[in-house]
Amino acid sequence: MGSTSAPVFKPLPPGDMPLAKKALERAVGADRATRFVLAETNCPFDTCTEVVERTVVFEERLELLNPAMRQVGRVLCYGKKKDEWRCYGPFKLLHFDMSESHGEISLEEGLGVDTIVRLLDYLQSDCYRNMFAELAERRQIAVRHAGTPPTSVRVRRSGGYVVSLGRGTHVQLAIDDRPNQSSACEFTLVDVAWRTVVP
Repeated sequence: MGSTSAPVFKPLPPGDMPLAKKALERAVGADRATRFVLAETNCPFDTCTEVVERTVVFEERLELLNPAMRQVGRVLCYGKKKDEWRCYGPFKLLHFDMSESHGEISLEEGLGVDTIVRLLDYLQSDCYRNMFAELAERRQIAVRHAGTPPTSVRVRRSGGYVVSLGRGTHVQLAIDDRPNQSSACEFTLVDVAWRTVVP
């Protein structure tokens, strides 16, 4: 599978970082804020000035599930004026670095980490790739997207899961939480579609 883009660290205007850290303290509390580290600084232009929106991302390292997977808490902070900063979060993510894939997945409430781990294993299996190729041909979707790392997982109302692939592909998978009848896989890929699949 492919990789996600590397963090961006653009220089910010003087005074931005102390204001962003103060906003972080308001969002998570002063004590917890000390456990967050800087993960990204960005803006829409090559040069970040006080007249454009600036973004500062902080992350807290949480549980190490195994050598390849760690939960993190992420807070997104935005500066829209010289001295106006606001933070949102923390949002739970799972960082993963497996044999064929590395990236991160957003963790929704009620979705167990063990389920994510099982899905990641499935998305690296031959039976997943074979079923993706079959469904993608019907949908006129490039087979190469089968190797795109997942970015989010949510529970389908009709059962199973919806998995979004990558940040630029707009491909989603509908996965049934039942073993595939014709293979040894514990999940069944039931649909591949652009942007949205059956809810």
